[in-house]
Amino acid sequence: MIAEKIISLTQEHKHISIIRNGSWGAFWLEPFVEIEINGNRVGVSYLNKDISHLTSIEEFIDDFNNSKPHNILEIDFIKQQTRLVFSRIGLDDPLDLNQYCNSGGYKGLEKSFEIGQQKTIDEIKKSGLNGRGGAAFPTAIKMQTVL
Repeated sequence: MIAEKIISLTQEHKHISIIRNGSWGAFWLEPFVEIEINGNRVGVSYLNKDISHLTSIEEFIDDFNNSKPHNILEIDFIKQQTRLVFSRIGLDDPLDLNQYCNSGGYKGLEKSFEIGQQKTIDEIKKSGLNGRGGAAFPTAIKMQTVL
């Protein structure tokens, strides 16, 4: 697997951090490998690519650079999106709860505990939030029903 191979190549390089992140939703590019250097993230699709023959991280970096990496945020599919609910997808490790909390995760839950059940439902009603099913049923009505 691509991730395991890259991890094995970086074992001796303590200055390199390997971070798994969630899918950007561009599944036709995956597995997608990104490298961040000085805050700039560039990536290459490793779909149908064999890197099992590589023996060093330097060889992998050469392969990566020869594959014409590009800024993931410049891919048309991603560039045309305004991500709200999924704004951190592709940026954070989906298995790291501390990172999730540090990125603002659970803030809505904390607020709902502070203001109580009915005010939470009132806020959801004001927001116009609907279910994601085909009927798009108003979430506040569902919540009010079980309160």
